[in-house]
This record gives sequence, C-alpha cells and structure tokens, in this order.
Amino acid sequence: SNPTIHRIFVPVSQSVTIQVNSTLGDIVVGDEKIADAQPMTDKTLYVIGKGVGTTTVNLFSEDKRSLGTLQVEVGQDVSDMAAAIRQVAPRARIEIGSINGKIRLSGHVK
Repeated sequence: SNPTIHRIFVPVSQSVTIQVNSTLGDIVVGDEKIADAQPMTDKTLYVIGKGVGTTTVNLFSEDKRSLGTLQVEVGQDVSDMAAAIRQVAPRARIEIGSINGKIRLSGHVK
C-alpha cells in the first residue's frame, strides 16, 4: 500500500497540530533546520516551522509501518499583510502567498 502524502504550510516560528488515525511510533524529519516534529499524544503531533523551505516528516507506527508523509512548506506568515490589504482595499480580490520565502501577490484592484 502506498502511504499518503499530505501537504501542510507552517509559518516560521509557529506550529501546527496534526492528528493521525493510528498510534504513532517514530517521527522522522528530513531537514531539521526547516521544521521539527514532536509527539503530543499517541495519535497527535505538532510540527514547528524553523526556517524557510520545504521538507518531509515521515510518520511510522509502533511496529514500523509507514503511516504517511507530511510534505511541510515553511514560509512567512502573510495573515497580517492580508488583513491590512483588506482594510485599505476591501473590494480588492487579492491572493497573498509565501513561496520559497518570498511573498507573492496576485489578483485585481479596482
């Protein structure tokens, strides 16, 4: 069986909680300079964004079966910028994203 790959975004210096269906055993992080992952309970872990980039977090059961892989993108938190743009241009249709550490704006302002 092919393990599932889930993509998640984590802002730098923030964390995201992930729940899994099976009891967690090992958690293996591809690049610990980008993200860290720690168990909270037997079925919950948290992923912390440490540096801009992309890495994987591989999840294994207690009997070493693969439970899946998290593809973790760590980038800048753009929520404050999005709120500021909505405040000054409420009818603008602008999308804000973080790609490879750079902030990307797209959309229309009338």
